[in-house]
Amino acid sequence: MSTRNQASAIAHKQSFVPRNQSCSNFSGKSIHQTFYAAQLLLLVGGQIIKADIPANINEISAPWLENVLQKSAFIAGHIDSLTFEVVEGGYTGLNYRLFISTSEQKALTVFAKFPVGNSYNTKSADNKGRFLELARNEIRFYREIANQSQIPIPRCLYSASGEDNSLLILEDLGNSRLTDNRHELQENQLSQIAVSMATFHKHFWGNQRLESLDWVTTRFAAKRNYEEEIQSFQRASHLFVNQFKSHLSSDQIHVIGKIAFEYPRLKTAVASPPLTLTHGDWTSANLIWRESDNKVYVIDWAGLRKGSYLWDIIKFLDFEMDKKVLDTFLNAYAKTLNGNLTLVEFNDLYKAFFLAQAWYLCGTIEFIAGIKEEFLHDPGTQWIWEFVNNKKAFSHLYTKLSEEVQKESGGI
Repeated sequence: MSTRNQASAIAHKQSFVPRNQSCSNFSGKSIHQTFYAAQLLLLVGGQIIKADIPANINEISAPWLENVLQKSAFIAGHIDSLTFEVVEGGYTGLNYRLFISTSEQKALTVFAKFPVGNSYNTKSADNKGRFLELARNEIRFYREIANQSQIPIPRCLYSASGEDNSLLILEDLGNSRLTDNRHELQENQLSQIAVSMATFHKHFWGNQRLESLDWVTTRFAAKRNYEEEIQSFQRASHLFVNQFKSHLSSDQIHVIGKIAFEYPRLKTAVASPPLTLTHGDWTSANLIWRESDNKVYVIDWAGLRKGSYLWDIIKFLDFEMDKKVLDTFLNAYAKTLNGNLTLVEFNDLYKAFFLAQAWYLCGTIEFIAGIKEEFLHDPGTQWIWEFVNNKKAFSHLYTKLSEEVQKESGGI
């Protein structure tokens, strides 16, 4: 299902100037005319200074970028030429790769990210403020948390946020995103992903500093009563079944109807303490394998939240059912997380994972039910059809719930 997050670098043919034109010549205006005039504090190379934020990619000029990268000690010389290409696939940002030639005869690249809206979901249509909030969330991660994360992440070269704009400039890690197919991952890659995730979770697990991070929201903080939860899911599942009834099997429809009454308890299990910091979208699209140091880097921290460790696990493993993949990942995660102190028993982790999978199936149905019908055949929504046609996942999770979760109540 993580296909929805796939990203690739493609030179835009329509709305953006191609790479053979300089960014500094896009607008034909001077550097002072084209900047969004917002005085603010920003972080450059570890120094807090006042500056203006370029409003869009057209306003990033060679002189401005040169100043930023020199302050960050990324370059020492002057920028002779500057071009870009758009990096497609980002949900929370307009992403660009900037190509730089310097007076030191070096060809370098950096990654630039502006906030953007997305109208797939009716609740987020034209909601620029929501995506600006996500952008600011990522900026604060790099300013206040990144140096404590203890895992490979890109180096932040510039971060700034104004009233209606923001900009991140990051180290460019390239395009070596990991495959969506976990069976194609090398065992050391799968284990390294689990170790990184557990290392990040462990550092903040029940940490008192979580309380001081009051700008980081808690996932599922607002609770409704069970009856409201059931009714909400029943409404969403009714919309879902009506929308896709020609694609769903009778078994799938049966599972959806039965599992509705377990939804509140499943959600409670995923939302229960202890809390830690979670990435929010720990999927293959946000994992980059860099061959130069054989490390997996985690990108796109806009969805950072306080919450259960299970959230990140389920986002990565999705509806995985292969025992070898699950054993490799969950063993590496449990071993790293526990260390000398057992925070989660391995058997409990396995059971909790299946609970989270069942909840995730319900949550995915709710999410899809809120998507505008006209977007259902867009390339970016291919994952929806993969989910709808994943009959094996429905059957598998229903069986697991019946066998492992509901024994005490006689099954569901």
